[in-house]
Amino acid sequence: KTLKDNSTYTFPTLLQAITNCIDEQNVNKDNIGAIFTTYRLLASDEERPLPVTLDSTYINQLHSELETDGRNIKESGYYDLVAMQLAHGHSVSLIEGGDIKYVAELMDYYVDHGDLLVNSVGWNIPLLNETLQYMVNHKLGYKLLLSDILPQFEDIKNRIGVTDEVFIEHLAEWNTDLDKYITKNNIKDVIPDASFYDLTTKISNVLTDHINKIAFEALSEISVDTLYAQRTAHTSYYWFVAIKHLLAKIKSLPDNLTEFGKKILMDIASGTQSLNPFPNCFKNIVERLDKRKIKSTVTDIRNDFCIGKKTINAIKFQFFETWLRSHGNLKSQAGDVIDKIVKPVISDGACRSLILQNKDFYMDLINTAGDDAYELKKSLRNLIQKDSDPQLVKFVNSIDSVPEVETA
Repeated sequence: KTLKDNSTYTFPTLLQAITNCIDEQNVNKDNIGAIFTTYRLLASDEERPLPVTLDSTYINQLHSELETDGRNIKESGYYDLVAMQLAHGHSVSLIEGGDIKYVAELMDYYVDHGDLLVNSVGWNIPLLNETLQYMVNHKLGYKLLLSDILPQFEDIKNRIGVTDEVFIEHLAEWNTDLDKYITKNNIKDVIPDASFYDLTTKISNVLTDHINKIAFEALSEISVDTLYAQRTAHTSYYWFVAIKHLLAKIKSLPDNLTEFGKKILMDIASGTQSLNPFPNCFKNIVERLDKRKIKSTVTDIRNDFCIGKKTINAIKFQFFETWLRSHGNLKSQAGDVIDKIVKPVISDGACRSLILQNKDFYMDLINTAGDDAYELKKSLRNLIQKDSDPQLVKFVNSIDSVPEVETA
């Protein structure tokens, strides 16, 4: 092994003799240990799995002979044969005293690690599952294509009995050429189940960070019309499921989600989008809207309420109150705002509470409206006859020229 590790020594003649011996099946239970130990030492890392091996029938025969041979199983070639059996999908067990560690350390010489992970799902061989579990837990494995494994992540993980965290960290070892194998053009094929982003947004490594970045790039290119057309399928449509998880990693919304959020705001105002319940996916998008980018939308909503194109109610007022107060320039249309937005909801306790929490703003708005606020002032005076809430009484008494309520 010391000589083999020195690139000066390649032993081509010995290597050729060994491969000829294996190819011609001049291998038996007495020499298989020495032959395959030497072969593994001489073959380069790039030659894993070994290019020359025994056929399945002969492997089975030698394995049966060595199981009852009684020699030192580590030197006899027994573990090589067990690894070969598993590589062919044969269900075998270790003899008493056998150690799965030695099987796991040899598997890469007889089969691609990635192929074995994929095949394990259908084969369901107990010893293979345990071997792969050992390999994953100890970061063994040489060849693997992430585009083969990630689509079956959940099935493989469950089959070999490892945790999400351990398996995704294991796969992150194959982090070269990520841009080549995971792109915005194939992300839905590599990650066919969008709920997988729940994992990638909770565990950060070079692989999950790349997946999140690519998914965000792909999401950013989905048209607003497509998103809007799929809004009723918000619990199942791939990109809405992805959004639910990816928003945790997004610093600012891409333009398409901003425009989608504007449409949802308009739908809420018109009543075509229910607030009871309001889908969490939409709620999270709306909450992340950049207020600088939606001022005109809020102004349009204010105008629609003011001209009667859309009708306010208590639930809508509670939803839009902060938006309208902060970004709706309400004072510019004070009279219509009081008449069409505030007065219709003043009798609702929750709406009134919001108004009282921002009493200075609404007091100024009412006073700015002047005579256009007359009916609202009458309603407020009526309310304090029935509701002696000190905050409400103080608010009403602070408003200019509140008319007295006529009594019989």
